[in-house]
Formats: sequence, structure tokens, C-alpha cells
Amino acid sequence: MEHEFDEFNLGQFDGAFAPARLPQRLENLVTGDYSATIQSARLERATNGAIVVKWILFVLDGPSAVRQVVEHTSWLTDVAAVGRFGGELLTLGVDTASWVPPDRSFSQMLPAALHGLAGNAVQFGVSTWMDKKSGNMKNQLRFSALSKGHRGGQDRDQMPDQSALPF
Repeated sequence: MEHEFDEFNLGQFDGAFAPARLPQRLENLVTGDYSATIQSARLERATNGAIVVKWILFVLDGPSAVRQVVEHTSWLTDVAAVGRFGGELLTLGVDTASWVPPDRSFSQMLPAALHGLAGNAVQFGVSTWMDKKSGNMKNQLRFSALSKGHRGGQDRDQMPDQSALPF
């Protein structure tokens, strides 16, 4: 009875099994600084038809939601919002400053850049603000940097061996 399901090779998941929870909403995070891994960042359409980037983050450290999946949405609704979003990507190490038409336009470069962010460790802050229309407090996420191991495009394991240098 113990090995009844061996034909499905379920043992391959034994070491890494962890029940997945539905992503928490940004509103559930406490104000403060966090570190996370980007699980995905992808373009989508919101229910109102707006273009958004849907971020799925796995929180590694922070004042709340540690070891939880958090969903964040970046709205690309107008030129100002797209400019702020491009600035955040620049903060995350994406060379958006070189995205100049016609060869490297925003529309050409963004999909690959988002795909390339998956797996990167990042730092972000959560702050609270008052929505004047609804009168409700809302949380805002701002990426602050790639985590130290990813900054500069090389991590410590990829650096050349310098043990034989005389100094």
C-alpha cells in the first residue's frame, strides 16, 4: 500500500514539496523594506482593458509576509506612468536608457526584459498613502534595487579566481 503510487514517480517532489498559497495582495503587507525573488513579471490586460505588468514576488525578508507570494501590479496607463515604470526597471538593472527607437524601442525591448527578470532577487519598499477618491489608505510598492548578489550582472560565484594574485 505504501508504494501504490510509484508508477507516477511522485517521489521526485518529496524534497521540495511546499504547499503553495494564493498570492497575497499588496494591501496585506506592512509598511517597510523587503527583499524578494521575482517569480514572474508579465504583460497583461486588466479587466478595464488597461495594460499592466503583473509581478509575482516571493518575499524572503521583511516586516510581514515572509515566505509568502505577493502579487503587485504596475499600471501602464499613460506616458507619465510608463516613464515611472521605466525608471523602476532601470533601478532593477535593466538598461532602459538605451531603449531608443527604431531599433530598441520600448515596445520591442520590454517583453524580453520582463522575462529576464524572473529569478532575480530584489529589494523593495512598501509605503502607505491616502486615496483621495475613496478616502481609503492604500499601499504602494517601489523597487529599490537588485539584491547585492545580483547587482552588476555577476555574482560572487561567477567572478574570476583571484587567489593566485600577489596582493
